[in-house]
Amino acid sequence: MHANTADSTSKSGNVYRIQGKLDEALNLNKQNPEKQRAMHGSGKAHTAIASSLYCLALVYEDRCNFDEAAQLYEQCLEMDRRIHAADSVRPDIGQCASKSRKT
Repeated sequence: MHANTADSTSKSGNVYRIQGKLDEALNLNKQNPEKQRAMHGSGKAHTAIASSLYCLALVYEDRCNFDEAAQLYEQCLEMDRRIHAADSVRPDIGQCASKSRKT
């Protein structure tokens, strides 16, 4: 799979989420973490994988499935911390951390 295909899947899923089409958004966003892992390595930490987990967590949060959303936010946060120094100031880490505390 090409990176642009995975990116398009993620963007389409986000558009559906914004439109309130949560079933469609969930369907697309559930596929993306595995697509990203296939491209970047299943055991590796990669920003594209973390981003796909974050997008999926947003859909679960919008569907009021807070347990699943919190679990995905935690995975996103852990992955971002592995990618970047834990003491780095990065907005994407802050997003994951903020969301994992709210759900």
